Amino acid sequence: DEQVKCKGSDVISVGPSSMSHNLMDQSVQQFIDEFILGDATRLNDITKVQLLVAFYCNRLQDHFSILPETLRGILALVQHQVISQEDAVAIAQGIFKEVQNQALLQGDRNQVYSILAGLLDKYYQDIKGMDADFVFGYIQIMDGEKDPRNLLLALKIAKFIIQNFNIDLFLDDFFEIISCYFPVDFTPPPNLPNNEKITKDELITALRESLTSTRKFAGLLLPLLLDKLSSDIHSAKVDSLQTLIACTKIYTSSDFQEYLEPIWIAIRQEIFLSMDNEVEELETQQYLQDPELKLANHCGNALKAVASGSDHSCCMILTAILPRLLEVYNPDRAIVHRAKIHDILIKLLNAAANRQLPAYVVEQYIAAIDWHQMVKLLHSAADDPEEDIRLRVTFSFSIVVQIKHALAADEIEKIGRRMMQYAVEESFASVRRGSISTLAAIAATAPNVIITIVIPYTKAGGSDIQLIHSILAATTLHLDIMKETIPILIRMAFESIQAMENQNSLHSTLESLYKITELNIKNGDENCMYLYHYLFGDLLWICLYNSLEESNSGLEFSAIKTIANIGQLIYLNLDESVQKQIINDLLELFLDGQVSIIKPMTINNELPSKQFCPLSITSPRRQLQLIEILCKILGAVKCEIQIVRINDVITSLLDVSCNSSCQLSAVAAGQLLAAIINKMKDDDQLDDYIKTITEKLSSILFVQNDDIKAINATNVWIWLAKALIMRCHSYSTNALIQILEIFKLPDVAEVASTGFKVIIGDEENILSEKTNAIIKFMYKNRFFVIASEKLVDSYRIAATGIKHHYLSALSYVLNGVPKQMLLNHLLTLMPLLIESVICDEESLRLSSLQTLRPLITEAPDIISNYITSLFPEFLKLCNYPLSMTVRIAALQCVNDLASLPIHLVIPFKSKVITELGITVNDRKRLVRREAVKCRNNW
Repeated sequence: DEQVKCKGSDVISVGPSSMSHNLMDQSVQQFIDEFILGDATRLNDITKVQLLVAFYCNRLQDHFSILPETLRGILALVQHQVISQEDAVAIAQGIFKEVQNQALLQGDRNQVYSILAGLLDKYYQDIKGMDADFVFGYIQIMDGEKDPRNLLLALKIAKFIIQNFNIDLFLDDFFEIISCYFPVDFTPPPNLPNNEKITKDELITALRESLTSTRKFAGLLLPLLLDKLSSDIHSAKVDSLQTLIACTKIYTSSDFQEYLEPIWIAIRQEIFLSMDNEVEELETQQYLQDPELKLANHCGNALKAVASGSDHSCCMILTAILPRLLEVYNPDRAIVHRAKIHDILIKLLNAAANRQLPAYVVEQYIAAIDWHQMVKLLHSAADDPEEDIRLRVTFSFSIVVQIKHALAADEIEKIGRRMMQYAVEESFASVRRGSISTLAAIAATAPNVIITIVIPYTKAGGSDIQLIHSILAATTLHLDIMKETIPILIRMAFESIQAMENQNSLHSTLESLYKITELNIKNGDENCMYLYHYLFGDLLWICLYNSLEESNSGLEFSAIKTIANIGQLIYLNLDESVQKQIINDLLELFLDGQVSIIKPMTINNELPSKQFCPLSITSPRRQLQLIEILCKILGAVKCEIQIVRINDVITSLLDVSCNSSCQLSAVAAGQLLAAIINKMKDDDQLDDYIKTITEKLSSILFVQNDDIKAINATNVWIWLAKALIMRCHSYSTNALIQILEIFKLPDVAEVASTGFKVIIGDEENILSEKTNAIIKFMYKNRFFVIASEKLVDSYRIAATGIKHHYLSALSYVLNGVPKQMLLNHLLTLMPLLIESVICDEESLRLSSLQTLRPLITEAPDIISNYITSLFPEFLKLCNYPLSMTVRIAALQCVNDLASLPIHLVIPFKSKVITELGITVNDRKRLVRREAVKCRNNW
């Protein structure tokens, strides 16, 4: 306290007369740093704070050179100390009276706004007593502000004042100091520090919120918006319309009443791209009567927008326009004329379907519309020979069946039969797809129609199996339909496995079942349990049957993977108690071979009486592949669910993942092993398992001499590292170091370097948020910092023959890391990226090009420093003969380089155009297309 008293007395007693301005400035600054910002407890006496407030308020009258530090001191007091009501008012009055804000530098003005913002935030009730004085003072402070950084803060303060103070006395003045910035015309200057960057969108939003924060501005703002709507500047029109939309959220009808007509005329002008001052309202029927229907599209958009506004407007538009559309439709007119009528009809029906009109509205308005006549016209148009018309008919049908109470049940059934006929017999693929979409819409509203029409056709066994699968997948949207379709598809899948002539039919069946699962899994517990018992149970039984029946060839792994994905999707949506039972059943099945626990609901065949041991490396390949199913389901278990016999599980998975000759099964086992390690509690048991696993992997890699086992062990290392890195385990850095050691083994070095793509990448069905993995926040950023440093250091000391592995790994890491993190480290990594582009490894070149491309636009300043190195390599790769993908990626990079400052790229223009003259004749169409685009840009 004595120190504060002494220091404070020194500063206060020394005025401008006895101290130079520079010394005064330094003294004040030192006092702020030591006693206000440094240790708040030293100013715990309110008397001392009052003394400081009085001192700083008096200093506002002194020489302008000490004003910056005076403002800084006041800001520190407001933000870091508790001041009295009188002091808060005194500070505000002192600033309004003594500070000529417009004469200050940008940083000093920012301090003024920050002080006022702090007073309003902490001492609003005290400041509110100033009322009109505060409003008038703020108008003087903000008037003429030009710096966008200050303006953003000033507009936020203005919004607060408008909403919380009485501004009636200075309404016009307040609106004037804000509205002068409308519309915002601002381009952020380059090279601003990150903490000072202001975007145009931020300013637009702040200004719009200020202007629309009170109804009192209506009489001033609406004329301004109308004036800007007539501007030739596109951005001004867009900003005006968006602000007008914001106004509708707070203004009442009385606020708009005087301006409705000019607003409508202005909007109509934008819709129809013409100006007619004599027209007072939108005469829609006038445009519909136009023989050429020149404005049909604009008219339809306007009608749809109005119909989407409210239930009442929707019904009024429908009752007025639909009869007129039916009247003017003429099947003998040109296709363009008919198509435009259909387009308007589709837009209006869409508006009605999206409104979800309540029952009383339907009874009052919708029932009055002659829907039967409209459906009759659509059925007539369905016989039109033109593909475009028939396609539009399917769109119309798909929408009208969704409008509640519009059509009777027999009319919906008639539409369903017509669409089924289209789906089966139509020659145009687009119309077939449109018909199936209509059947899907019918399934959502009238499932009985699908059961009556679609199911008999599929049971009859149509010739086009793919078509049957497409129709069933699209229309199975209800439990009643599911009870019919799933048994049909299960029998199809089993018959395909028994025949085994062509697995394309099996794949199509399984894809349909997966789509059905996706569409229905979220529709209630009953649906989910049905899918579990009648779909997944039967598919698992089919897999068991195939794995035990040696007379048939085994299932392709892609089919097993689809079945595993179906099982995982069902499992994740079941109740936790059911999930526990599934896990126990699967472990009993896979560990003990108890096939009797799987009982099919649709198929009546018996399983072959053979031993089932999928976790034994001596088992047949067809059994080992079923580990994929265990991986997808057990790998999705929640952390809180305890896995019984976990020691047996880990031991078996480690054995298969390291020693299996079936690499797909080995990878699946390694993935599941990693998922289990990821979710275990961080205790001694986890450390023991990690030690056991890593010791076995090291033994295989560095002691044994078996290529297949070495590849398997490397893959396990990769997935184990990913599991540990995601949860930020203490062993994750050691795992990374061990993988880098594998780079020195020639047989598996490429596998290890490619593994960084797995570690940094996002998986969907294993070690993901969806599958309940432990994922720490920003783990990729932490991994990037550690991995990039170790990769760069290792690259520098590595032998020439293996350097490219480190570059490849680094390239994968850079591709997967968040862009902002990459930009922060780009200066140190650019030389290595250029080395990667030059490297002979094709995959490395492609990965490096994909990394560099976004950087050209996001970090042009850094890329510009390396343009002379990049251009020759990019141009060389534009004609790279071994890979079309590399050529396309290089062309995209060259195209983006044209956006760099003109003085940098103009020296390369002639060479680029000459080189691309060769590329435009490339043998691949996609390359030629990219080359033409790039050459034209240059």
